[in-house]
Amino acid sequence: MYPQVARQKNVQLRIADEPEGPWLDPIAPATSGEHPGLYATMTHPCSGTGELTDDDGSADLKNLYLERVTVGHCNVVLMQTDVSPPKTV
Repeated sequence: MYPQVARQKNVQLRIADEPEGPWLDPIAPATSGEHPGLYATMTHPCSGTGELTDDDGSADLKNLYLERVTVGHCNVVLMQTDVSPPKTV
């Protein structure tokens, strides 16, 4: 999984089981419409490692944590997005 800020200034995530792919279609957990001036994101270094915990103290492996910055606000904001597999109905 990797985050990228596309030309539309949206954060796009693409998922693959192997680094060389095949990659799934991108999803956008953050858009410039929701966060005007969005320009920089990076994956939190502990995201997906099991070092972060959820509300009951278990290793949080279903959420991806991203750090984002917007133009005009040089503060880093932590974002959380659920990347667990979709549930079939």
